[in-house]
Amino acid sequence: MWDLGRDTEPVQEFCGHELVVNGVAVSPDGSKLCTGSRDNSMRLWDIESGECLQKHTISRNLVTHVCWVPGSTSIVQTSEDKTIRSEVS
Repeated sequence: MWDLGRDTEPVQEFCGHELVVNGVAVSPDGSKLCTGSRDNSMRLWDIESGECLQKHTISRNLVTHVCWVPGSTSIVQTSEDKTIRSEVS
C-alpha cells in the first residue's frame, strides 16, 4: 500500500499469497482489504496492521476479480472456473 503524496516507499505490505494477486477490494469503511489470488485463496487483511484476519481457499478457484458489496459485509469474487461466489467478511 502506497501513500502517493508522501513517501517513495510502501507504507504497508500484505504478504501471504503464494501466486499472483488478481483482485483487490477495500471495505466501505476503509479498515479492511480483501485480496484474491491464483493460489485459489481469498484473504481479508487489516489495513493498519497488515495482519491477515481470514483466509478462504477453494480448490480450483483461480480468483480473477474481487468487489466489496456497498453497505454490506459481503464480497463477490469471480473465478476462472466461470463461477461467481459471495463471501462474508
